[in-house]
Amino acid sequence: MYEDAKVLSRHNFIEKYGGHSEWVYDKVHGELIREILKQSLESIDNRKEKERQMSKVNDLLIQMEEEAPHIKSMTSLQLEK
Repeated sequence: MYEDAKVLSRHNFIEKYGGHSEWVYDKVHGELIREILKQSLESIDNRKEKERQMSKVNDLLIQMEEEAPHIKSMTSLQLEK
């Protein structure tokens, strides 16, 4: 019955098992919806974490780019000595 609830339409399930079993169909589909929602939320959380990490890398690259001329001039001065 559980497997049928996953694959049959509501109409076909009720036709096969009777109206008194409609709650089983609803329960199974509620579980499926909760699982899909859980996976979607986890995917969103993973994407947000990846975006945070990429932002940190971007900030580090910008900082390195800003410091590069200063480091280059310090290196030039040391070579002149």
